[in-house]
Amino acid sequence: MSFLKRQKARKTLESLEARIGEGLPPEFHAIVPAAEGLEVGVCRFSEADTIASLVGRTPCWPAELIPFGIASANSFCLMKQPGKPSDQWPVVLAISDPPAVLPLSSGFRNFLFFLALRFQDSASLGKDGDRAKKLLADQGIPTALMETRVPPPMLPEETHRYDHDALLARCVLALRSGEVQSMARGLMALTKEALWWGAPHYLLAKLYQRQGHVPNTCGCYWNALERPVCFSGATMRPDLGDLGIGRGIAGDAIGFLKEHESQVPAQLKRLPRWEWMMAAEDPLSVEARRELARHASQNGDPERAIWRHLDVLAAGWRDPQVLQETLPEMAALYRGMGRMYEATVCQTG
Repeated sequence: MSFLKRQKARKTLESLEARIGEGLPPEFHAIVPAAEGLEVGVCRFSEADTIASLVGRTPCWPAELIPFGIASANSFCLMKQPGKPSDQWPVVLAISDPPAVLPLSSGFRNFLFFLALRFQDSASLGKDGDRAKKLLADQGIPTALMETRVPPPMLPEETHRYDHDALLARCVLALRSGEVQSMARGLMALTKEALWWGAPHYLLAKLYQRQGHVPNTCGCYWNALERPVCFSGATMRPDLGDLGIGRGIAGDAIGFLKEHESQVPAQLKRLPRWEWMMAAEDPLSVEARRELARHASQNGDPERAIWRHLDVLAAGWRDPQVLQETLPEMAALYRGMGRMYEATVCQTG
């Protein structure tokens, strides 16, 4: 790549930083201008212009996502975390159909280790392999990691070795521990750390359900429902053990809670979501989700209202009218919280 093209890419990233009001990770600045269009591991890095054009242009995904690379029809994204330095922004895989988010790495630098572990599974072994390998090596990633293929069953262990806070790997390892108490401890730790991710709550509910602990199951399913569907609905994978995904997180949770209404804790039944869930003909419909979002907004809980609006988008993302009705409400909520970048994203999405 020519010097002038790299300079142009760097200026584009600087403009993007000004737009989002945050600095991007140092390794991001080093890798992206040099890797435009190059497949590194399992990620084909996008051009800087494409990254800048995509930020905030996928309304069924949260405004915090910064897509920078592709894998098949899905996107690798930085997940902007208000109040955290950019080197602690996690990297997630944003699935396009249906909209969902999988947390892969705890930061962009650790994502480079993830790519090194997947290096032998990619097209990087072709003519551009040496260039891709040098890009990672220049960031301090050991070349040895790129030279040995990691069997898929071993990937969670190897990922955890280099990234102790990789959420998906930790989730898999918790389930693989085999002993019920160990699995429960591992999943409970994730529920306290990954506040936006519904999968650990869901799997913990499945674990309690298998053990016959109905009240605990109800509580965990409820907590799973409290997370946005885009972070929960389709985030499970077949290698996460034998607990299964059933009808999806929301469907399983609502079905179980309705079936065991008599054992649902009384404090939960006093919450608006319980009334909504029991009264709605289809609690997962766009209309039902929108009603809950507006209730949260009216009750002075903008953060929860935004999560609920993301539920609306997850249910109706194919319908342009749903986008037209939902995005202005989200923009108003973001403005009220002083998050002007996200408000602008919703206005232009």
